[in-house]
Amino acid sequence: MKEKRYFCDWVIKPTKRQKIVIIGFLIIATLILSGTFYNIDINREEMSEYSEEAYEYLEEIADGVIWRNVINISVIPDNVNDYEITQKNGVLTFKCSIDHYAGKKLDPSASITVTENSGVVKKERNISSKEEYTKSQRSNRIKTYLADVCIVIFLWCIVFAMTEFLVFILYIASRISKYIDTKKKPS
Repeated sequence: MKEKRYFCDWVIKPTKRQKIVIIGFLIIATLILSGTFYNIDINREEMSEYSEEAYEYLEEIADGVIWRNVINISVIPDNVNDYEITQKNGVLTFKCSIDHYAGKKLDPSASITVTENSGVVKKERNISSKEEYTKSQRSNRIKTYLADVCIVIFLWCIVFAMTEFLVFILYIASRISKYIDTKKKPS
């Protein structure tokens, strides 16, 4: 008759076959997490290019809104996400932006700030050139990549902690079962 084997004995002295099962589990879990991470990374690949047309469009809007220190809000089109008009000490400031990247979270909205002071108009873009845009995109991608890595590490920690907790509970139950069985056996 075969001797009963307990989980607590299996955990303390794993066999070669058990080690292979554990390694296989780790490989499968790694593939699942890597696949998730890869999908997140693929969705980020849809990065857009710098749009000179969007900034030219915003400048046209600004030219229609501010003219000789007069504000005309009625010419602001519906596709302008956000705008702000302030006037302090004779300086008129108009800020507006449009979301020309349609739902791409990593791409910044084009925005422009126009100030008029004594007839002198100054226009500033939030991103002034394609080089600055590329630099901004690299920075955003590095931050997002690091955030993704932290998420994957956090998920691994959760999986590891849950696994260790489950093994601990099973080990305790197995020890109790083994103790009860050894007490029942006549010597």
